[in-house]
Amino acid sequence: MKIEKLKTISIAIPSQWEAELEDGQKIDFHYRHGYLTIKRAGLEIYEKRLGRKFHSILSLDRLIQITRHLFDWGKIEEWFKD
Repeated sequence: MKIEKLKTISIAIPSQWEAELEDGQKIDFHYRHGYLTIKRAGLEIYEKRLGRKFHSILSLDRLIQITRHLFDWGKIEEWFKD
């Protein structure tokens, strides 16, 4: 699944993004209380515990690293290359 667009909703408490795939589908990324949850069309497609109970800050760079096996970040990932 290739991500074409990304919008930051909140950088912390919780960290949250909305993405659009190349086929137009929407993906929601939500990190709160140590859990990363990813939803497509309102249905949870992925959940993983990454931090402590009250941890609710996740960088975009870390999100990309963690979800690289699920999504092709394409041009968005280019922003973080040296």
